[in-house]
Amino acid sequence: INMKSIHEVIEEVREHLMGSYTFEGTEMWFNRPRVQLGGKTPIQAIMEGPDGIKKVMDLAESLEAGNFT
Repeated sequence: INMKSIHEVIEEVREHLMGSYTFEGTEMWFNRPRVQLGGKTPIQAIMEGPDGIKKVMDLAESLEAGNFT
């Protein structure tokens, strides 16, 4: 993964989160461990590559759809 693609992933995830979080809230979201990600932060999962990116995208999309559990 190159830095540009990581940046693009983060921006896409942030777009999903903006309906539920403030900008500052999205910053906190990326750095807080998530049970859905096996205790990893979204940033850690993204850095793992395609599988982690998919998990983070799925989680962000579920939050956008109102699935907060």
